[in-house]
This record gives sequence, structure tokens and C-alpha cells, in this order.
Amino acid sequence: VKLHLTPASHHLFMLAGAADPVDADSIHHEHVSRVLPLLAKNFDFVVVDTSAGLDERTLAALECATDLILVSSLDVTSIRSLRTARDALDHLDMQAQRTLVLNRADSKVGLVPADAEEVMGMKIASSIPSTREVPLSLNMGTPLVSSSPKSAAARQFRQLADIYAPVETERSRKGWRR
Repeated sequence: VKLHLTPASHHLFMLAGAADPVDADSIHHEHVSRVLPLLAKNFDFVVVDTSAGLDERTLAALECATDLILVSSLDVTSIRSLRTARDALDHLDMQAQRTLVLNRADSKVGLVPADAEEVMGMKIASSIPSTREVPLSLNMGTPLVSSSPKSAAARQFRQLADIYAPVETERSRKGWRR
């Protein structure tokens, strides 16, 4: 598996998806079920970005997961789809820890974050604001927390990361004084 990893910045590695849809069709849920545990043996964190919906490959990834980050924007279609997926996970008795993230959380579209929390039955852990910095960082291939570290979106991404890997700050170190 390591031979197929692409090094990225900040000591990260990627296992990129197939460039050709025909090649992608040759990847089955059995492959996912074998590869993810191998990666988990070699890395502290394995992040899998799945497509929307619950196809066999996504379900195989979810079965390997210890934590799920459920992402929705503030529109009825996204929230309903995510709620349907959450209900399916409940029905399948998938016990992974779940975190709700709201994307484009400050969009003025007639819903408020509390609406998403009510429908999902979960508190929002992180609210990523709508900003041009996010697609700009994606297009540049640079993490937002590096390219615009003081932006509101970067702060929310750091807050989300702290849920899984808290960073020790100067204040929390023993003996720190003001």
C-alpha cells in the first residue's frame, strides 16, 4: 500500500482515487476493507473522504471507522440527505463516534444552524463559514490553515482538528504563568 501513497505537505500522505472511472469501478468494497486497516497500522490518523450516499465502498470504509464527520450545508436537501444517511447508520448499528460539521454555515438561505441541529439530533461541533479562501486554498493545493491561518474558516478547522488531536498550548503546560 505504501508504494501507492503520494507524499503531501506537512508529513501527510494521500492514497488518491482512480483518475479513470473505469479503473475506479475495479475497486470493490473488499479492497477498501483490506487497505484501511493496513493504513491504520502505519499512521496515527487515516482520513477517508467519501462521496455522498452509502454505496458498498463507502459502507466498507464506515465499517472500519472509529469516528465519522458528518458534513452538511444549510439547505433542506443536504440536511435531509444527511439525516437519511444517519438513520441508515443507526439501522446498521454502526457505532462510530459522530461529529456534525456545518459547511457554509453563515449562508443566509432561510435556515439557521439550530434547524440543522434539530433535524440531525446532534450539536454542531464546527461551523465553517462561507468564504472564497476555502476554494482558493483547494485550487492552490495548500491547506487553508497554512495559507490563511488567521481566517475564521481556518480557526474552525483547527477547532475541529482539536476534537481528534488536541494540541498542547503554552497555557496548558504545567507551570505556565501569566
